[in-house]
Amino acid sequence: MTNPNDTDSITPLDPAWRSVPIGTPVIASDGRTIGVVDEKRADGLHVKGTAPSGGDYMVAPADITRVDTSGVHLLVTPAQTMRARPETTKRGGVASGGQADGPAKPS
Repeated sequence: MTNPNDTDSITPLDPAWRSVPIGTPVIASDGRTIGVVDEKRADGLHVKGTAPSGGDYMVAPADITRVDTSGVHLLVTPAQTMRARPETTKRGGVASGGQADGPAKPS
């Protein structure tokens, strides 16, 4: 039986999401591009949706499997990706140099 506390066999996710340039494509697990990185935040990436249905996304670091030259790859499908609420699309929390500057402040 496998010990659930034994994490040695689990490859840690280290996709370096904080260093992703603005405008990088974001690709869901089914291979579809859902949008482009619009803003880096303390809690993940704000993604400007490019689907005809519109809408933006918030991508949590836990949903990112890797970052490579083709984009940010997710372990979730577009339907499983968290939609950004309208109040999260306000700009102003971009972290300089890819480093988040702490928890979000209430509006």
